[in-house]
Formats: sequence, structure tokens, C-alpha cells
Amino acid sequence: MASASSTSRRPTSPSCTSPRAPRLKSVFPMPMRRFPDTAPWLRLMVSTLCALVVAGCAMDQRQRRQAEESIAQGRLEEGMGDLARARSQRPDSVTLKVGELSLRTQLVSELIDKARAAESAGRFQEASETLQRALTLEPANSRVQERLASLALAVTQKDRLDQVESLASAGKSAQALALAEQALRDTPAHPGLLAAQRELRAKQREQEIASSQSSLAEKRPISLDFRDANLRTVLDVVSRSSGLNFVLDPAVKPEIRVTVFLKNTPVEEALDLLVNTHQLAKKVLDSKTVLIYPATPEKQKEHQEQVVRVFYLANADVRAASNFLKAMLRVKDPYVDEKSNVLALRDSKENIMLAEKLLAVFDANEPEVLLDVEVLEVTTNRLLQLGVSPPTTFSLTPLPTTPITTGQSSSGSSGSTATGITLYDLLRNVDSRHVQASVGGITVNAKSSSGDVTTLANPKLRARNREKASVMIGDKIPVVTSTIGTGGFVSESISYQDVGLKLNVEPTIFPNDEVAIKMALEVSTLGAAVKSSGGSTAYQISTRNATTVLRLKDGETQLLAGLLSRNRESSKTGWPGLSEIPILGRLFADHQDVNNQTELVLAVTPRVLRNVRQPLAHEAETWVGTELSPRLRPYGGVSVAPAAEEASPKPKAQQSPEASQAGSPRPSTPTAESVTTAGSFKLQLLGPTQVKSGQTFDVQLALESPLPMRGLPAEVSFDPARFGFVDAMEEPFFKQGGAETKFSKTIDASSGRVTLGVIRIQATGAQGQDKVATLRFKALDPSDGAEIRVTRAIPLTLEAPAPAQPLPAPLLVKVLP
Repeated sequence: MASASSTSRRPTSPSCTSPRAPRLKSVFPMPMRRFPDTAPWLRLMVSTLCALVVAGCAMDQRQRRQAEESIAQGRLEEGMGDLARARSQRPDSVTLKVGELSLRTQLVSELIDKARAAESAGRFQEASETLQRALTLEPANSRVQERLASLALAVTQKDRLDQVESLASAGKSAQALALAEQALRDTPAHPGLLAAQRELRAKQREQEIASSQSSLAEKRPISLDFRDANLRTVLDVVSRSSGLNFVLDPAVKPEIRVTVFLKNTPVEEALDLLVNTHQLAKKVLDSKTVLIYPATPEKQKEHQEQVVRVFYLANADVRAASNFLKAMLRVKDPYVDEKSNVLALRDSKENIMLAEKLLAVFDANEPEVLLDVEVLEVTTNRLLQLGVSPPTTFSLTPLPTTPITTGQSSSGSSGSTATGITLYDLLRNVDSRHVQASVGGITVNAKSSSGDVTTLANPKLRARNREKASVMIGDKIPVVTSTIGTGGFVSESISYQDVGLKLNVEPTIFPNDEVAIKMALEVSTLGAAVKSSGGSTAYQISTRNATTVLRLKDGETQLLAGLLSRNRESSKTGWPGLSEIPILGRLFADHQDVNNQTELVLAVTPRVLRNVRQPLAHEAETWVGTELSPRLRPYGGVSVAPAAEEASPKPKAQQSPEASQAGSPRPSTPTAESVTTAGSFKLQLLGPTQVKSGQTFDVQLALESPLPMRGLPAEVSFDPARFGFVDAMEEPFFKQGGAETKFSKTIDASSGRVTLGVIRIQATGAQGQDKVATLRFKALDPSDGAEIRVTRAIPLTLEAPAPAQPLPAPLLVKVLP
């Protein structure tokens, strides 16, 4: 019964990771007794069980491969559904469990990547559908849920960006900017919203600059004639005559008396004179309202507007720029960031404008020069050997005469015979026949040799102004030094000595393209080794040095030569006495002369790559007002002369009762004429007079102006049937002094019109003669002549638009076939 109970146990199902059938001892770990009656059916049961296990594992592998094939063909849900159904039928299958988990993870990651790509391309609907499919596969996946939330925010931001663009196109820049900044709080790195914000801020900046330029609406001149009048009376008359409103600070003293005689002076100039001569200051609140307050530090802190401006310096050192501003202007200590070379300034608008103009001149290009150095070491060898080398040796050798027998051998044969010299031969048989005489040979020498060896080094060094540069061409020779310490301990230290060509230069570049070069040249060669008494090894080093200061023009070459090293040797070999005979002594002696010479030649050629630009007269000279009231002023500190008064009599303003009591005359009313700017400008169209059909050509718009100009809006027309417009590029007229500009172009190709606009961002002007813009056209059909003309041009000065001037003559271009 015990054996029967043992055989009735069901074996545990093994893992499906291996298709091999388990061995019997894994099913029956304990030894079994053989029962002849039960052994056949037991073996049959085990075999059947193993077959079922192998079949189950093979089915699991097949179902997993079928699911992978369905997913690879794009039937994601079908493949994962088949795998899930197979898993529900066989929950204990490790193959199906591992396969389902790995495929689900891989599939969710691929769907997330696909959704991200669709979102980046702006296909939000496709991205949403893809993420929903991923969420169906794994509802608790946090990555999918985060991507869905990010996608919803992206859709919202896209709608906000469309609203911003709509508001901007409708001219509601302020609302558009507010909406863009509100949207950027959710996604600060949104590229579309950032671009819209930058564009809107640039437009807002232009509007602010334009409004700040026209500080007061009243531009007409005014005439004032008061003698010891009250300030309030004068301001009341100015207000009635010009329509300006005045607000007086309570600290303005009521007893201030004014004496002023002005004729045809702009209103703003007249107010500046009034406040500056009575220790007062003004602040323009709007185009028709002016605040008058005492010019004390406390009141300036209370009323004076502060501006923060950040300057990014391209060339100048930020510390030097800070010291420059503090020395030139009464500004507070600027904040400097040496790492980014940034200077930040917080001060009044007038000081900021002055600092901007001064830094535009100070931040000049750093001069650089390329030094073309050529070092030649010319070694010349000369050898002259001439004469007769006579015999210098004579020898006598005795020859053997008697043969010598060495004796018999042990076998009884006779011994061998050898030749040699015996004492008997030397004493008895030596005669002239048995003595050999040897005399040295005679050599006639006629030899001359020469050799020129040139070693060339041609380094090119690029160095900044007043910065050192060096080059070393050679080897580092180790020098061992021994040191004996306490107890007889010996330590060695190794140092290295440079041997070869060493060149140090320090250029100084001047504005006239001349370069002063401080040079130090050293050429060293390794000599013999020297052993010290302590066993250390040192080397003999021969050196040649040259130190000089040169001043050369750009491209000029200077040669430095004369560093010579000569070695001459003369030797004579001959017979004593006979070799000393004049002339004939050459027959009895050999003369040898050796002449070695080494010369060092240095050629230096500076080539200026970048130099500091000489500022123009209006850039180098800036009028900054008074010490107490600094501000940007025109040349000479005097405003532009107003227009002459009309010949007709002008009406007088009514005199106030207070003015009558003061005994002052009535002030004149402002003239009806507006202020005109002295000087004129000249425009030109420059380009070819004939081109070939299909050829691209350029037409330049050039401006010549004696007055500082800040901008130029212009319109150019052309025949669209004869020319095709390609592009328009800005030229350097308004970029003088490195100023930042804004250049715009609008093309109407159908009507043949191009509208150009360029303005300096800074409140400074450019003057002189240069090109403003280049227009590129393409010739179309042949014609005898087609015009390109300027139809409108209004150059803008710092104060007001320039007076109208004649437009330039049209450019007539003939198109050849």
C-alpha cells in the first residue's frame, strides 16, 4: 500500500522555459522500489506528462511570435489582445507573462515617441489619438498621462498664439503683448510666443522712442520780454501763448523774479533757459504738461525718471569702460560683469543717452597684427688644400738567408723548413741583397671645396595690440643636478634647458597702420657635455641674441643681419727646412686652409589685420551740457537757428495785471512759422547704364548730408515689365560708430514699388557721404531704356524731419538682348 500511495502522487508541472522533458528523479526524488506489476503504466504516465509539458511550451512560443508579427504589421490592439487571451488561458506560463510585459512596455514607448513627433510638427489631433492608444494599453502609465496634459497645454498655447497674432495685426499691440506675456508664464520656452513677444516689444520700443523724441507738442518759436517779473507771471504768459500746462512743485519759491529777453526761440529752449538760470528743473509729463521743481538732490530723486540700460561690450574691457564713464559723466557706480563683459547703468535718461554715445566710441575694435617672421641661418664652408706631400717615412727591413729546420717527427719523417732571420744572418750574411728598403709615397694635393647650408624658419604670429607672443622651435635638454643631503643621501633633480630658436614679440599698433615691434631673438645650439666632480652632466650651449624695437608700416619688411660667427684654420705639412724655401717650398709642403662662417638673418613683415577706426568729428566730440545739468547738446551748445520772422506785424499777447504792475513790456506771441533745419542733403542713384537680359545688377542709394541724420524712409519705383526685384540690403551710412540700426523693406512687385526704411536705434545721428542701401534687380525683356527712380525720401534729423529737397535724377538702364 505504501508503494501504491507513492505512485498515485501527481508530479509538479515544470517550468516552460525549456522544452526538454524532466528526468524521473526530479519527479520522484526518493529511491523507488521496483514492482513488476505497476512499472509499465507508471512509465506511460510520466512519458505522457513530459509530452504535454513540451507541447505547452511550444504553443506558448508560437502564440508569442504571432503577437509580435501582428504588432510589427501595425495591428497593435489585435496582437496585444491575442497575447492577453492566451495569457488568461495559461496564467502560469512564464513565456507569455514575460512576452506580454516586454511588448507592452516597448509598444507604449514607441507610441509616446510618435505622439511627441506629431506634437512638434503641429499635428495635435494625431498626437492625441496616439496617446489614447497608449493609454488603452497601459491605463496607469504616468508618462502617457503627463504627455496628454502637455498636449492639452500645447493646444491652448497655440490658440493663444493665434489670438496674439490677430491682435497684433489689428493694431492692438499692448493687448497682444499682455496676452503673450501671460501665456509665457505657463510655458516660458514656447518658441512661437517668445518670437511674438520680441517683435511686439520691438514695436513698443519704436513707439516709445518716437513719442520721447517729440516731448512737447508745441514747436513754434516764442518771443519773451520781461524785466524783473514774477516766475508765475512769465509761465502764465507762456501757457496762454503756447497752450502748454505748467505744474509747480510746492517747494518752488513764489518770490522768484525773472528777467528775460528772447526773440523767436523755441518754446522748449525758452523753458530750459528759464529753469536753468534759476536753479530749477523741468519734467515733461505729457506733450502739453510740464512740471517745474527745484534742482536739488532731494527733488531730483523724487521727480527725475531713472533708466536702467545694459551694455554688452564687444571689444573694450568692462572695467576700463566703467572707469571711463565715471570720469566723463556724473554717474553712479555701474554694475560690471567681467565674465560676460556686461556693464549695467542706472541713471537719468540724459546720462544714459550720453553714456550710450560715449561707449559707442570707446568700444572700438581691438587692433590685431600678423607678424610674418623669416629666420635664416646661413652656414658657409670653404676648404683649400694645395701643395706636395713629400715622403715622411723611410724604413729598412732585413731578409732571411738561411733556412731553419724544425727537426724530425715521431714517425721518422723529416721536419719542416721555415724562413727566418737568425743572429748569424745579421752578423755574417747581411748585405745589400738581403735588406729591403721602404720609402713613403709622394702626394700632389690640389683641392678646393665649398658649401652653403641655409636653415629656414618661417613662423607667422598673430598678436593683439600690446600683447606678448612667443614661439619656440627646438628641443628641451635635460640637466641633472645632484644634491647631497644629511647622512650622505644623494638626490637628483632634472631641469630642462630650451635649445633652438626662441622669438618673443610685443607689437604696438598705431591708428595710421604703423606697428612698433619689441623683439627678442635667441638662437642656441648644443655643445659638448661636461661632467662635474659630483657626477652630474651639464652641456655647453652656444647662443646668439638680438633685442631691438622696430617701427614699420603695414606690409613693410625689415632685415636684421650681421650676427656672424667665423672659424678660420690654416695648417702646413712638409719637410723641415725645405718647406720654408720661398716659392720652391710649395714642392716640399702641403698647405690646407679652412674658412667656416655662420650668419643669422631675420626678416620681419607686419600685416595689420584689424585696426582701431578713427572716429568722425561728430563722434569724437560730444557736447554734454553743464556740470549740474548734463544732457546731449548740439554742436557748440547752441540750438539750430529758428526761421526768420515774417515781415508782417505779429499780434501781441495780452499783458497780465501782475506784469503791468511790474512795469515789464508785453511779450511777443509765438510766430506762426515752424523751426527749419539749416543745411541740405543730397540723394543719388548709382548703377550701370546698360545690362544684358537675364543679368542681375545692383543699384545703390547714396546719401550726402552735412547734418547728423538718424533715419531715412524712401520709396523706389521701377518698371516691372523690364526689371524683376531680387533683394534689398542695408549699407553702412547709418551704421557709423558701430550703431545698431533697424532696416525694413516692403516690396510690391506687381506695381514696381519698393519701400525702404532705416533708422538708428540709438538717439544719435550719422553724417557725411556713404551708401544707404543696395537694391538688386534682374533684367527681363530687352528695352532701349527703362527708369529706376526715387519717388519719395524724407531723411530724419535728430530734432525734426529735414526740409524738403529735390529728389535725385532717375537712373536710365538699357537692357541688351
